[in-house]
Amino acid sequence: MTEFKFATIFRVVVLTLLFFAAAQVTTFAEMKSFTVVNQTRRTIEAIYAVAADENSKPYEKNLLKAPLKHNKSVESEYNADYRYYNLTVFFEDGEVAFWDAVDCKKAHKLTVYKDGKGYNVDTD
Repeated sequence: MTEFKFATIFRVVVLTLLFFAAAQVTTFAEMKSFTVVNQTRRTIEAIYAVAADENSKPYEKNLLKAPLKHNKSVESEYNADYRYYNLTVFFEDGEVAFWDAVDCKKAHKLTVYKDGKGYNVDTD
């Protein structure tokens, strides 16, 4: 009877440790560095990136640590486990621009710019 209890307790402890070890491994995200460039002729207060992949876990990140002035760039990072992001740009005067399902998987640079049609975003 003692051997049965010991074996059962041992199995429970081992399975619990394996569960927690697996949970720790899955929480590490592959973070990817890239450059954010502002070509809008305005100061950007924040750029929020929200994972748009189907069945993705909730993930949201402000790509900027401080306002980004026109013709300036900053290094940032995002979770490369997700390919598509919905991006929302907040300008200092309160105006907002947004894009759905921007493909960031191979991006080394994210450029927010203004052309004759309005605001756009490119990933290189």
